[in-house]
Amino acid sequence: MFPHSFSRQVCRCIHSLDRFLSECAKIPAVRKIFMPSLFIVLSVSAAILFACAHAVDGMLFLCGSALLLLAVISLPIVYRNALRVGPSGAGRTGFFRISGRGARMALLLFLAAFCSIYVAWRVDGMLSPDMPSLGRSVWIATVENVVNKRYYREAVIRFHNADFSGDGSDGPAQRHRGVVRASGGSFGAGDTIRFTGKPVVVDQKGAGSSRGTLMMLMRGVRYIFYLDGAPVTVVRDETSNREKVRELLAQNCDALFKRKTAAMVKALYFGNQDYIDKLTMNDFKRAGVFHILSAGGLHVGVVAAIPVFLLGLARVNRRIAMIAAVLTVLAYLSITDMPVSLLRSCLMFCTFAVQRIVGRETNIYNALFLSAAVVLLLFPGEIFGLGFQLSYGATMGILLFHARYRKAISWLPAIAANPIALTLSAQLLVLPVLLFRMNELNLAGLVSNIVVVPLMSFLLVLSIAANALSFVPVVAAWVAGMSDAVYWLAGRIVCFMSGLGGHYYVDAPGPLLAVAFVLLVAPLLPPFRGIRPVSLSILAAVLTAWLSLGGPMAAVTDSVTEVRHDRGTLLLVKNGATLSIIGRYPGRHLTDRLLGEIASVSCRDIDLHLPHADYEDVSACSRLLRRLPVSRCCLTGGFRLRGYIRRFFTLLETDGVDLVIDEMVRPGPEDGLRRLYGALSPPDTGQNPGGKVKKRVRFLTLH
Repeated sequence: MFPHSFSRQVCRCIHSLDRFLSECAKIPAVRKIFMPSLFIVLSVSAAILFACAHAVDGMLFLCGSALLLLAVISLPIVYRNALRVGPSGAGRTGFFRISGRGARMALLLFLAAFCSIYVAWRVDGMLSPDMPSLGRSVWIATVENVVNKRYYREAVIRFHNADFSGDGSDGPAQRHRGVVRASGGSFGAGDTIRFTGKPVVVDQKGAGSSRGTLMMLMRGVRYIFYLDGAPVTVVRDETSNREKVRELLAQNCDALFKRKTAAMVKALYFGNQDYIDKLTMNDFKRAGVFHILSAGGLHVGVVAAIPVFLLGLARVNRRIAMIAAVLTVLAYLSITDMPVSLLRSCLMFCTFAVQRIVGRETNIYNALFLSAAVVLLLFPGEIFGLGFQLSYGATMGILLFHARYRKAISWLPAIAANPIALTLSAQLLVLPVLLFRMNELNLAGLVSNIVVVPLMSFLLVLSIAANALSFVPVVAAWVAGMSDAVYWLAGRIVCFMSGLGGHYYVDAPGPLLAVAFVLLVAPLLPPFRGIRPVSLSILAAVLTAWLSLGGPMAAVTDSVTEVRHDRGTLLLVKNGATLSIIGRYPGRHLTDRLLGEIASVSCRDIDLHLPHADYEDVSACSRLLRRLPVSRCCLTGGFRLRGYIRRFFTLLETDGVDLVIDEMVRPGPEDGLRRLYGALSPPDTGQNPGGKVKKRVRFLTLH
């Protein structure tokens, strides 16, 4: 009796589960999200984390286990939702079926297992035991890819020793994969170059290892050459057509637009923010519109719309127009530096377009998951990249919550409701990532996105039109002038919003931020959905977050932070929106701690003061200069012009930093710094007009 009763209970449980899954599959959101591509991307992500946990960090095993559990939970719903062939016939009841869905299930499991094993094998090979150290020598390398960074050119290379004869007498050449960071030299993808240097081994277990190191290893890069001023000779010039198109387009932009407009246009075209100066980037970041500088869905939409619009005017078949749009988007992707946000957008568009071309039902979630799976299969290290997490998190948030936020604030004018709903939905899943990884929160984006995003979209359209009309110089110049005017207007608005102080550094999120997040989510909850007064919780969320981040105290415009460290004392003097950094600068091991303290002092401009222009201080200032939006550098006279000073001046020139050389008295460790601060800032008279200006002095010790 017991075995028969037990088997009957099991059958009842299976049938109950089958009915439950059938009901879940009828929910519209479930039908859209739980696709086979979701199971594949979860499985691939889990495999990457398992492989990294085995080679690098065992804590990643817990994250991989969580993703694998989500994949297992999603599989039954995917089975009932997306693997159905047709309505069940007579006698075809039960949870498992061999035909129809059963065959598709077997194919899905095979694909997921194959992709997971393949990517785990790749990651394990990339994170294999450390490579041997190589000495200084002359190397011959084939350039695979080149990216123009702000201070150097970064090239991915395949290199071997130049002493290899190649006649077979000394065996096959041992080729390695690495990265060259050179401040000079004219070389491109496909060229063969020759240089002298000693490679640095990339070690994930060594000191200073980070997510960036892990991502570099997972790109197959094991060595780095730092060729600061060293000559790079092009042995064989085989510049690709891609490089020629990029160079021609960049030259055309420089000829058509003003300098700052040309830098912005090239950044939008090539997906490389290093074309833009750091002060402008800092303004966009503080204004909450930094995302517009990353090539993504907006750029793909504009590029794809061009052939669709032109062929539509000629009444060409829609499928042909869609094929032309796909080819145009792929051509655009090929000339860029392929940031992950742009790669995601291109893959999503191509997947979506192919579904339209073949007449299949379109599913934007399926396109999103498929693009994520392809990106992780090609570049497994992107799972740790901030760009990957922000891009997919923001896109998923828009797909899930935009319509609901739009309905909650439908009482607002459409010109304001659409961008606000878009910003809220994009930020909902991104906020935890920014707080955890960057300790940053921005409250100004709700307002600035309404105006800046349309202006930057218009700038992109005008710039494309100006480049397309280059064969008619008069018309192209007129359109380029309009582009300059649009960018000037957008820049003024961004500068104004940046000065409002809506960008915050959050060292330790407090309970009020959790309350603000709950208020932000309230309009999405089923009990409150469609109730207009509940939408005021969005405003309450912003006010609560503002109070938790200081509220009225955030208006402090005059403050002094005395930082003590192993090399002396440093002052962080804030006057309005300007931060002056004065004194002795700490060593390399304390740079990250100091950057965190500087970020906590909300400022728009940074001035560096070097009372001691010795090697240690200049080197420390150079490290800060590379990572901060410095506008002015004050250097005490009497220094000697040596090699490190020349390199420092080169950095200042690259960033366009104003250099001031004076004969101010060298201050002592503490009292002299305070006297120097008194010379830079007016004394506190006790007057506080309007209650807006306050003075705060605090002390900090770095270890």
